[in-house]
Amino acid sequence: MNHVNNDIQSAAILPSTLKVIESGRGALYRLALPPVFPGFDMFLTPWVIVDRERDRNTVVDVGPAVTVPSLIAGLRELGISRVDYVLITHAHIDHMGGLGDFLAHHPEAIVMAHPKGHPHMIEPSRLMQASIQTLGEIGRAYGPISPVPAENLQPTGSSVEGLLSIDTPGHSPHHFSFIYGLGDKKIMFAGEALGIYTWEGHGLPEEDGEGFLPYIRPATPPRFFYDVAMQSLEALRNHDVSAICYGHFGYTRRSGLLIDMHKRQLELWKSVTSRTLDRYSASRPSSDELCQAVLEDLLAQDKHLSAFSRFTGDVRARELSFINNSIKGFVGYVEESRRPTRERE
Repeated sequence: MNHVNNDIQSAAILPSTLKVIESGRGALYRLALPPVFPGFDMFLTPWVIVDRERDRNTVVDVGPAVTVPSLIAGLRELGISRVDYVLITHAHIDHMGGLGDFLAHHPEAIVMAHPKGHPHMIEPSRLMQASIQTLGEIGRAYGPISPVPAENLQPTGSSVEGLLSIDTPGHSPHHFSFIYGLGDKKIMFAGEALGIYTWEGHGLPEEDGEGFLPYIRPATPPRFFYDVAMQSLEALRNHDVSAICYGHFGYTRRSGLLIDMHKRQLELWKSVTSRTLDRYSASRPSSDELCQAVLEDLLAQDKHLSAFSRFTGDVRARELSFINNSIKGFVGYVEESRRPTRERE
């Protein structure tokens, strides 16, 4: 394991902290970590649950290694010196790359994560290599992934009072969504099972305002399995919750509406991708040309991408990169679904 100085340097940048829920029984905070790359402001957002009723502090998704000092400084600013649980929605570098370093500061914390992700946490070399291959310079900017001690991982099958974990593959095969009972509130932490969501800071109407139209985009990188992702959405739709906290920045108290919006969005992306492939089937375009054609069709037809043009240049570049990756997931899915069954076996 990389050895991390237990004394947080005063130069650590404090995260932007927002109290989302407050009650006598506890509070929920969103910590927006400093950007690791231009356009990544308000993108890496761990969630912190202060449960006074159970005398328990929980962090959801610690982010990459490079921002761990900021996260630790933010917890101290909130008066948190003990972390009881860390919930990891999925073993990707931007959600758990800093977990090993974080546990060097909080060795008392128990980690709850999908058991399929445990091997990537204990021995992260393949995950680090895949992250750099997929993300390039962004993956390097996130910093190295330190191993997680196996003794910190919650044993498979064990439970925690007030916490429900739901298997929600799609964005990742080892993806959990969590529902935490905080007093009379039930809070869902959806990771990227419901895509990426935001309305704050981009001139969009607020949730209780007229003409509410959130920016939502799928998080469907290749290899993508549409039916599996839709089943995960149905699993989450079956739960009545007070709020949904997304893996990247957004939160909503209109949970059922947002899940339904994202379901229709995935249906649209599948339909648009299929029609675009049909239109270009005779000309045999390159993969990049095909994805560009799908992108143009989606920007014209998906109302939840309408805010794309309002973003600053750096944010637009970030989103364009991720949108293209999600399009590749859909293109791969549609092409695979059209192959004869014998070829797919």
